[in-house]
Amino acid sequence: MTLRGGRAGRRFVMTELDPEAESVELPPAIAHRVEHVLRMRDGESVELLDGAGRAVEGALVLNGGTAVVAAVRSSQIDAPPGELRLGVPLLKSGNTELAVQKATELGATELIIYEAERSVRRPAGGEGGRLLERLTRVAAEAMEQCGGYHLPRLRLCDDVLTAAERLGPRVLIPSTEPGAPALEDELLAGEAVVAAIIGPEGGFTRKEIESLERLGGIQVSLGNRVLRAETAVMAIATLAARHLGWLATPEGGERG
Repeated sequence: MTLRGGRAGRRFVMTELDPEAESVELPPAIAHRVEHVLRMRDGESVELLDGAGRAVEGALVLNGGTAVVAAVRSSQIDAPPGELRLGVPLLKSGNTELAVQKATELGATELIIYEAERSVRRPAGGEGGRLLERLTRVAAEAMEQCGGYHLPRLRLCDDVLTAAERLGPRVLIPSTEPGAPALEDELLAGEAVVAAIIGPEGGFTRKEIESLERLGGIQVSLGNRVLRAETAVMAIATLAARHLGWLATPEGGERG
């Protein structure tokens, strides 16, 4: 089977990929999307991703409701060096999903979704599992779109302190506190891990700030504007990605 075009076309996440397989049958949901939503044709290039750096590229073969990718080559793409860990609060009106989407596009390696004291949306009962499933799907779609190969680790936390403990010992806290150092000044030269926890709409309570500082958290400034939580996620992720060298012209490692 010959691929149409010189590079991989549509990209789809499949968590289990056999790099030795000569062909891969797409799950029904992806097959429906390929044939009836995207209206793809035989021979179009497809890239399948497992979210951990494995990619299988091949040509699409449609056959009576089933869709198969005839594998052309398999590769393992190394993640870029460094880690970006972010604590993202539960927000309203799809804004948590937006924050996860943009953080994934910018290369976040870990996203801890937590419930702050001022969080608006509070999962109850079995909603937490459904929320994690939805956010995982958002991250997968963002990775498909942006050209990445590595999904962030996603977790849910009940409170800000548990989230901060999981992020690591040196957590940056975006703040409007007068005199807080600029975030860029707190990004240490050669630092391989950047961790930050973003407050909810209305900000952290004083009790939360004091608790975070006792854990070693450092308040930092993003400038003289009051940013929405989802905007702060994007700003921090962008600055951290630049600090880690992820926004430079690629010379190897992750393709995209």
